[in-house]
Amino acid sequence: MYVIFDAHSPSSFSSATEAGVDYFRVWDAATVGVEEHFTSANLLLTAPNPSNNEFMISYRLDQINTGASLSVYNAMGQLIDKLAINDLEGSLRLGGDYKKGMYIIRLSNGTELINSSKLIKN
Repeated sequence: MYVIFDAHSPSSFSSATEAGVDYFRVWDAATVGVEEHFTSANLLLTAPNPSNNEFMISYRLDQINTGASLSVYNAMGQLIDKLAINDLEGSLRLGGDYKKGMYIIRLSNGTELINSSKLIKN
């Protein structure tokens, strides 16, 4: 697999071009159909990451059940925060009081793990 990003500045600019990617996802094309790529409503985004303050966590679920939550674990695997999810879509701020280090967030719809992501606190 190859991933190529190409960024350009107009020729009148003499400064370097800066580009970034906010979200990137790879699917296993051998087992997942093309239709599923675009119909899945489950989403978990974190920004800024890394952060020296708090994180904004945005999520979207295609279904929600009793017990839906966003759990945060430290690098030792200890649960340090658990937030109830009551809506199919929303944003949460967290991590303002976290110590420097790596954290794993896990999004659950109440019956199954939907997505996870790594957070870095500087």
